[in-house]
This record gives sequence, structure tokens and C-alpha cells, in this order.
Amino acid sequence: MLKLRIPELFVNYFDNKTRITPVNLAVARVVLGTYFLWKGLSIDAAALTQWPVVRNDFYMYLYPPEPFGAIVVVERYVLVLSSIAFLVGYRTKVAAFLMALTMSHLAGLKMLYLFTIGETQQMVIASLLVMLFGLYAEQDRISVDEYRRIRRDSTPDPSAIEEPYPMTALKWCLVTMGVLYFSAVWGRLVGGSLPEWLAPGSLSRWTLIFQEYFNRELLVGQWLIQSDIMLLASTVTTTIVEVGFLLAILAGVSLTPFFLVLLGFHAIVAVATGIFFFDAFFFLMLFFAYDRMPAFIWSSESFHIIYNPTATLAVTIATLAAHLDDNQEHDFTAVSDTKIAHDSGLAAKIDGETVEGFDAVQRLFSSIPYLVPVGWLLTLPVASTVGQIFLDRVSQIDSPENSAENEL
Repeated sequence: MLKLRIPELFVNYFDNKTRITPVNLAVARVVLGTYFLWKGLSIDAAALTQWPVVRNDFYMYLYPPEPFGAIVVVERYVLVLSSIAFLVGYRTKVAAFLMALTMSHLAGLKMLYLFTIGETQQMVIASLLVMLFGLYAEQDRISVDEYRRIRRDSTPDPSAIEEPYPMTALKWCLVTMGVLYFSAVWGRLVGGSLPEWLAPGSLSRWTLIFQEYFNRELLVGQWLIQSDIMLLASTVTTTIVEVGFLLAILAGVSLTPFFLVLLGFHAIVAVATGIFFFDAFFFLMLFFAYDRMPAFIWSSESFHIIYNPTATLAVTIATLAAHLDDNQEHDFTAVSDTKIAHDSGLAAKIDGETVEGFDAVQRLFSSIPYLVPVGWLLTLPVASTVGQIFLDRVSQIDSPENSAENEL
């Protein structure tokens, strides 16, 4: 039985390169995809082609030739559509490439016109992270691409699924984040500004500057600048965490304290200065131990799943259940010559009781912690009716008779 312990709230993938389920990688993909979709929907691409003043002409090489300014608008739609594909895991490699290309280019264009206090730099960081997801897309087992693979390749055997699951994309994303935080201190050290940055007066001045820039007096910031001890403690703690984060990653120790401090650090910066690095919360939550959260709702029912190996949907459901069954409470049998397998493609034996078709799917999903919300939704009248019709229709398409007809 899995137990949620404080040191395991976040995962050090440099030390734990694999997990017993593919849940963390799939959820991290959804988190990052949501970030890209949010950015794509919020960028006013048309305004970037009409902005009257250039703030930083160093990036002018990123601007398309004048007659082709409309390409920026097209890029925004490409970013939105590829983000949706990435969210569901459809052609993840292609989607990740398009997301990285369009996001980084739009970020460069924003640097031409807007003073966004780090927002555009974080958009470029996101482009680096999503490329890593694309490079190791074949490791993502909870996706549309996995369903396509099941249809394309020979029928997999859910009972023979190999564990554990590699998390290479998250490993190198974590190292990337560690290097980025470390480089902030390294830049101050090499540039000679670290002693000045650590001085209480420097943080106090920057707090006042940003409060005036945003035209807001924030109580936390006003309280902070009254105490040199608090100012010094803030700068020293930040420096230690930014350096120690990378060292802790490479040492393979628990990262939960560092993540909690970094999340708190970004929250304090927001309430003290008005600078809200909202993007950083998405990046840090990529490494949360999502596979530990539902450990307290494991079902006590023991399932024996019977599925038709010629029915793609039945194989997909059985494979998904096998991927998520980290307690290995269910066993799977491929049977193609029984009435159950022929009619519905899937059945489950639970404590001596046999349920078939849609009822088997609903009971199975309700027994898997990660799918409990889906199992609950399937009990609703509308979802139950639609689901039953859908399963019956797909079962007919997957039937041996239809398969033979399609081949002819």
C-alpha cells in the first residue's frame, strides 16, 4: 500500500529515474500543455504586428518581413492547436516541436515591444521543457499515441506489461530547472554583483521601485523593508536555495524542502513586490508526486479481467488498467472464443460475480484511484446511456466479422 510522506511530495527524478506507474509523466504533460494553451489563448498576436514602438531592436531579426506580418497570427493558432494535441498526447513529438518553435518565436517578438519582467524568458524556458517531452514521447503510456500504437502494432498483453516506467523527460526537465536556478547565482557571482545583491539595501530599493512601477503599496513589501535582518535573511536564503537545489538534484536527496521554499519564494515575491512569476508554479508542479495522492482509496475488490484480444477498445481499457494497477490487484486473461468476449469485448469477475461490457468498465474504473472520478461520472444516467451506446457500437466495429469484411 502506497503511503504519502512529506519527503515524497516532490520527486527527484535524477535519483528515481523510474516509477511504478506512468501517471506522473502523463499528468506533467497535461500541466505543461495547459500552460502552453493558456499562453496561446492570452497572446494578442495581431497587436504584435501593429505595435508602434520598438523597445529592444536587438530582436528585430525575429520579426517577419512586412508583407508577411500575418504569419504571427497564424503562429498563435498553431500554438493553440498543437497545445491541445499535446494535452491529449496526440502525435506528441510533432506537437512538442511546433509548440517550442511558435512559443519561443512569439516570446522573442514580445521582447521587442513589452517590458514583461521575466515573462518572456519563462516562455523560452517552457519551450526547452516541452522539447524534452517530445524527445521521449514514446515513454508516455497514457495518451492518444498509446491507443494508436495498440491499433497499429500487434496486440499487447496487459498482464505482461513491464515495470517500472522510465521518466527520462522529467529527469532532464528537473536538471534544466536546477541549472536555471543555479545560473541566477552564477551570473551575479561572475558579474561581480553578488555582494551588492545580498545587501539588505539592494532588495529594499528594488521592492520600492517595483511597487512604484505597479502603482501599488503592498503591505508585505512595506513590512519587509523595515527590517534589515529580514531583508538579509531573504537574500541569503534565496541564494542558498538556488545553489543547493542543483546540488541536491545531483546528490539524489529529497527535493521536497527545496520545492516548498521555491514555491513560497515566488509567492512572497508576488505579494511583496507585485512581480508574479505565475509561470514558475507550472514548471515546479511538473515534479509533484501525483502517483502518491490517491493511495488511500485503493479498492479491496480483486478483479479478474477477461478481454477480447481482437477488440481494440477492450485491449486499450485493459492495458490502461494494467498501467495504473500499481498494487497489482487485477489479473488479465485474453479470451476470444467465448460469448462474453464476442458480445462486449470485456468482462470482469469480481468476488465470484461476473459483469460485462459497460458495467465492467465502470466497476473497473471505480477500483483504480486515478480513474475514480471517471468511474463516478459513468454512473450518471446520461453518461451511462451514452457510454453503453458507444461501447456497443465500437464492439460491433471491432468484431471478427467486421474485421474480415474490412479486409475483403
